[in-house]
Amino acid sequence: MAKKDQVVVLGSLNYDMIFRQQRMPEIGETYTADSLQTASGGKGANQAVQCARLGIPVYLAGAVGRDASGSWLLEQLQGYGVHTEYVGLLEECTGVGMVNCLQDGSVRATIYGGANARVSREAVEALRPLLVDSRILILQLEIPVDTVACAVAAGRESDCYVILNAAPARSLAAEVLAGVDCLVVNETEASFYWGQPVADFASAELAARELITRVRDTVIITLGGQGSLVCRHNSRQRIPACRVKAVETTGAGDSYIGAYAAALLQGQDAFAAARFAAAAAAITVQGVGAQPSMPSREDIDGFLARTGK
Repeated sequence: MAKKDQVVVLGSLNYDMIFRQQRMPEIGETYTADSLQTASGGKGANQAVQCARLGIPVYLAGAVGRDASGSWLLEQLQGYGVHTEYVGLLEECTGVGMVNCLQDGSVRATIYGGANARVSREAVEALRPLLVDSRILILQLEIPVDTVACAVAAGRESDCYVILNAAPARSLAAEVLAGVDCLVVNETEASFYWGQPVADFASAELAARELITRVRDTVIITLGGQGSLVCRHNSRQRIPACRVKAVETTGAGDSYIGAYAAALLQGQDAFAAARFAAAAAAITVQGVGAQPSMPSREDIDGFLARTGK
């Protein structure tokens, strides 16, 4: 049976509180933020929303609590067009993210897993009929590693293209990585998995040469404002970042991954998909809150036309 051009995302859902402030408080200091915004977040939810914003049918699996935050998150996601019938309701509080957004656009974030920490292998089993029909499975590490390992195996058995955003960095068994088609990490995570510091394209290329031996197809290392490196077994390309004034960088990596998956579904190769993803991330960082700032296809096409990328 032919697969459908659809994506399954298994990952986290968080109720985000975003504080805009001039600086971080000192130890013992009570600091007053300039503003507070609430938003639907979590890496899994963010990546699913970016796919949906680009017109891709996307199913999100994960868990929220039976509380007001969980109900609000599901309403937000459904409003973006994300299918949420595989999101479980648990007797645990919904995951929470506290994001401090500083004047220079940098962010500091603290999360509490809540229901995300209880996403189990049973959730993967429930997904199996959907995986058989779907071309891409996207995973991250804000849910239990054992569940991710089970999902990688299920993706392989269902002939899905498995994208693993290995963030936050956690130890992964070799057999888990061996089942991953595309590994996406930022410089901090690349440093963890490689075992040496990654700070620029030169060190990223060395890390990618080693990491590509652990996965099936592609390694992408994102380097923030420097851009990203896409490494395949026989070729590599540096993808420059699009120059914009960042308001807040929350969700930039998630926007990149969602847009990358969407571009792959539409037949672009890894390098063209990464350029498209870079444009999506550049648009996202110009707004506040990850999901509200994520672009549509028209937004990206217009941005590329204006910038000549």
